[in-house]
Amino acid sequence: MKKISQINEGMWGSTLKRSNTCELRKEDISKIHSMMDALSLTESEYTINDDNTIDVFKNNFVITRHCFIDGEIPYKFRKIYGNCFINLFSLKSLKNIPDIVDGILKCYYKNKIPFSLSEIKNVCKAKDYITIDIYDSTAPF
Repeated sequence: MKKISQINEGMWGSTLKRSNTCELRKEDISKIHSMMDALSLTESEYTINDDNTIDVFKNNFVITRHCFIDGEIPYKFRKIYGNCFINLFSLKSLKNIPDIVDGILKCYYKNKIPFSLSEIKNVCKAKDYITIDIYDSTAPF
């Protein structure tokens, strides 16, 4: 027969471990909210998943170079429910680009292509299609 203390430890042990993990995640969550604010999204337009990935519920979502840290997108986008536009100009890695885009994924670059279309398709699946386009200095991002 188990003692009450063993039952409580079993019931609450995993919860306590999760709460300690949540304490560590508060900083990440705060940084994600700041990044999403910088990308002009309201809290109703995105969800932070348990694994710190992000789902975006906006038809035309733009990932700008202003959110990059050391040439990378700092947090993982899991799914974009709509079209997504990414400025590849100062991006050094495809790490954290969306896994899935429900519409079109348009990647923009200036002067030289940093990644091939096949490299992008290997890390992101778009429901409609993926394109890479040149933009000029008047591009909004």
